[in-house]
Amino acid sequence: MKNCKFSIIMPAYNAQFTIHRAIESVLNLKYKNWELIIINDGSKDDTLAICQRYLYDNRIKIIDKNNGGVSSARNKGLDVAEGDYVIFLDSDDCLRSDICDVFIDRMSHVDFCIGNYTCCYENGNTIEKIIQADIKTYNIEEFKKIFPSLYLNCFFNSPWAKCYKRKLIDFKFEEEINLGEDFLFNLNYLCNCRNISLIEKSIYFYKIYNSGSLSSGLIKNGFANLTSVYSLSIKMILKIFGEDIMVIDALSEKYIIDILTMIERYMAINKFNNSNDIRDLIKMYNLEETFICASLKRYKLSIKIKVFLMKHKLYLFFFIYMSFILFLKNMGGKSYARKSKSKDQRDN
Repeated sequence: MKNCKFSIIMPAYNAQFTIHRAIESVLNLKYKNWELIIINDGSKDDTLAICQRYLYDNRIKIIDKNNGGVSSARNKGLDVAEGDYVIFLDSDDCLRSDICDVFIDRMSHVDFCIGNYTCCYENGNTIEKIIQADIKTYNIEEFKKIFPSLYLNCFFNSPWAKCYKRKLIDFKFEEEINLGEDFLFNLNYLCNCRNISLIEKSIYFYKIYNSGSLSSGLIKNGFANLTSVYSLSIKMILKIFGEDIMVIDALSEKYIIDILTMIERYMAINKFNNSNDIRDLIKMYNLEETFICASLKRYKLSIKIKVFLMKHKLYLFFFIYMSFILFLKNMGGKSYARKSKSKDQRDN
């Protein structure tokens, strides 16, 4: 197993300021039998030129393609991958130097590895995200019991900080979906797994940018994407786990939180101007029943208030409440900006 090869797949789009760190983290891996597949997805900056400087290492491959989105880029990487195992890396993140050593010890007897990760903020702070479950190998029936926690705490939702067997990937990322497609990919992979291992240490460094803008995460056709992913994931969960109420409840809980977050983002850029816009959205995507069936006890207070108002179709009060929340966030952002400016002036 020590001779097994890793295919590290990294899509890149306009990543000239970060991609060198991602590449260097791969070059610094203790395990040496790997290939790095960089897919330049139509970058308009110097991303491609920076990547080409590393071609002195014949383990690095570059695919230059027209822009098609991150799923299209990852699919292109999977098409040419030659390794036994697959790791995904984003162009602004980094791998821990022993990630392959950790994975190879586990992948000899499991089909899927899921690890902890470290959030790295622009101000230099870091927070290690730790899986709250027993660190062991699970069969599918056992994994079902911890799946809700993994999903709601965002350990299962992305393709990074994980290791896949290439031979078990007989499907693609959904290129027509641009929100939640990673989750669907992992569910598809889980369909082919017999057992899953959790990794006890942080193996991936995830960069978080403090944009300060709710609209920065706005996704085209966001509500349609959320609804489509929710519908598809319910079907796949039933196939994998059967009718497990805890798993289905977890999907519904996350779906509602995502819907509320998307509404807030749309309100932040004045896409929704009154309560009628909220009401029309709920009807358009048949969300009334979703909120009516929602259990308030599982949410924290701030979410509970929003769910309560939607549950009882109090759209005007919901709009007023959300507008107030956005006002407070905007005031907080301006206050932070003033403090930062004052600090910069003192430093200068």
